[in-house]
Amino acid sequence: MLGTVPWLVVAGVVEGFVTPARIGLGPAVALGVALGAVYWSLVAWRGGLAEEQPAPVLTAAPGSSP
Repeated sequence: MLGTVPWLVVAGVVEGFVTPARIGLGPAVALGVALGAVYWSLVAWRGGLAEEQPAPVLTAAPGSSP
């Protein structure tokens, strides 16, 4: 969830400063595609499945009887 907060800030900045600037369709699409590519790259990189760890082997403590 903490990874989502910066993207909400980025979306707010874009909506607050870029959208009213009327930069044109081409630059607006380029900015959207670039931000989308960065976002989905991070999702694919950081959001992958964790590697499975082997279960620990339980052994008897030294000096204990079996």
